[in-house]
Amino acid sequence: MIPGPNQEVRTTRYLKSRPQGVYRALTDGRLLVEWFKPFGEDLAGAIVEPHRGGRFDLTLARAGAKLETISACVIDAQAPTRLVITTALGAEYRPTGAANPATLVIDLHEIASGTRLEAALMQAEGSEPSALASWDDGIAKLDGLSADISENS
Repeated sequence: MIPGPNQEVRTTRYLKSRPQGVYRALTDGRLLVEWFKPFGEDLAGAIVEPHRGGRFDLTLARAGAKLETISACVIDAQAPTRLVITTALGAEYRPTGAANPATLVIDLHEIASGTRLEAALMQAEGSEPSALASWDDGIAKLDGLSADISENS
């Protein structure tokens, strides 16, 4: 999901899991590592503080055992229905100086068959794709993880 000329991409996914399980998979750093693999690279770690102003930091494993951390800020967190993060800010709303800032809005709606996930990725006009641009590559795996969480909770 790489933004085109308008720099905003919206998507809707239907998941078998309930919103509580999906939200937990999005906000538990250990679970996030299992499914969120930006641009096909391994996620070495994640720190998520699911509250306004909280950290949403992803550490990527680069070639040669080099680690790179993408710092983001939780703008809004309403368990189990909404998560909004931005790479323009870090924890406690401190500017990060990100070259290609992006904001990802995820809304979760309970439906009879599980969850309707609606997401919007927004970037500044002319920006290169953000590291958040490939977030939805792992949605199928996320659905499986969140189903396991729902059953074991």
